[in-house]
Amino acid sequence: MSIKHSLSFPILTYETATSYVSRLTRYCGLASPNDFCLDHGFRWQDFVRGDDILFDKMAAIGGANAEDMKHWAIRTVDRQSFLTAGEYVTKKSLVRTRVRVCPKCLVEGRKLRGRYGAYRRHLWHFLSMRSCAIHETPLMNVEPEKYTIRNYDFCKVIERH
Repeated sequence: MSIKHSLSFPILTYETATSYVSRLTRYCGLASPNDFCLDHGFRWQDFVRGDDILFDKMAAIGGANAEDMKHWAIRTVDRQSFLTAGEYVTKKSLVRTRVRVCPKCLVEGRKLRGRYGAYRRHLWHFLSMRSCAIHETPLMNVEPEKYTIRNYDFCKVIERH
């Protein structure tokens, strides 16, 4: 079954799949990605783990490129490793459940694309990345949400701060 879409909401360069869904959720006027995913017949937690079928489905819903989404996503391989941008990485090398940002990227994204322009880059997840590759600005740690799953809702975390 193919999904027809009327949206043209692209995934942005280096954007994680969860960031994309967070932005798309706000664009559609919903409160959380969990609500958005349930409305489309699947669980947010399954999307966060990195299910190819769900990436295809979400890309079709939003009018994004599914291959780009899959490429920049951080997908769970097993309890200790992930796949992102075609590379296997260990759990110890990533910061998945805490949000780190380049404040200049966020400001620039909003200026260029408006309210839904700030997004999470896949490189910000790497523990070894201490500063933004574009602005050479130190990455800032954002206070984590109480429940881990809420930290994947990038827009809500950023709006709170």
